[in-house]
Amino acid sequence: MKHSTDEPQMLDLGCGKNKRPGSLGVDVIWNEQIDVVHDLNHYPYPFEDSQFDDVLMDNSIEHLDSIVKTLEEIWRICKPDAMIKIKVPYFRSHYAIDPTHKHYFASHSLYYFDPRHDFHQRYKYSNIALFHVEEVAFDKDYGYTALQRLLMSGVRWLANKYPMRYEEYLAPLFPMHCIDFRLRVLK
Repeated sequence: MKHSTDEPQMLDLGCGKNKRPGSLGVDVIWNEQIDVVHDLNHYPYPFEDSQFDDVLMDNSIEHLDSIVKTLEEIWRICKPDAMIKIKVPYFRSHYAIDPTHKHYFASHSLYYFDPRHDFHQRYKYSNIALFHVEEVAFDKDYGYTALQRLLMSGVRWLANKYPMRYEEYLAPLFPMHCIDFRLRVLK
């Protein structure tokens, strides 16, 4: 069943029990937060083309079978210039080793879908799913204690300012916990 455009314009994919207020929540197992029960590994998603202004995936995309197919489907159901927010565990984090995770992410993982970047120009995993990477941020909303915040503030600043250098030199010693990606749909 396709959901029409009179639904909320924000989609929370893989929301579980933490659906964002005002959004349409999708997950594979029903609970009181879920508006649409759907396995995100099955395509197409039950939504119309160019339906959503915003999509959120908070710790869910790493559980799916195909990042490329998932981003192509998100691209299909989003309006031009829609904002996609994806939060994932950083590959060096102890959260990344969850046995249900199928993919691991570093700071440049989603640049393969940005036509301005060398990764996309060289590999072109998708000619459908095109996004501008607007922001990549380590531990953006991570719940540090006051002491952790004090100890990690300089490392976090360096990681966000110079992500490639951080990953090469400091990440093995001072791993971040998560990465937030903000992508803008190109149509």
